[in-house]
Amino acid sequence: VSTAVSDGATLATMRRVWTAHKYALCPHSAVGVYGATTLANARNNDNNNGIAAKTLCVLTAHAGKFGETWRKALENDRAEVPSTVQLDALHGRKEGFRDFDKEYADWEDEWLSKLKADVALANSRYFE
Repeated sequence: VSTAVSDGATLATMRRVWTAHKYALCPHSAVGVYGATTLANARNNDNNNGIAAKTLCVLTAHAGKFGETWRKALENDRAEVPSTVQLDALHGRKEGFRDFDKEYADWEDEWLSKLKADVALANSRYFE
């Protein structure tokens, strides 16, 4: 399932989730939440049986990476950008990048294996 989401709807979703739940969505996550909410509402309206669809959204980034967009979403040029100790520690660090040879038949398995290893390493450092 895919959907197109306007900048205005993205900002409105960030604002709505913050207002309702005090959870700061990044713009990418807001697109997913908007799309999932729209789909769930459409399904609920089509079913007419009173059973709400349950939806899980995997959020892609932290709102603190998108200060200007966060301020636009809250319609406040002075809004404090959400942050965490872990996010603050990333400032100035070099980004990592991996390129996989897509000609290789099992590149997806290799990618998944490396991703799992990276997550395990990050978790071991985080929970030390």
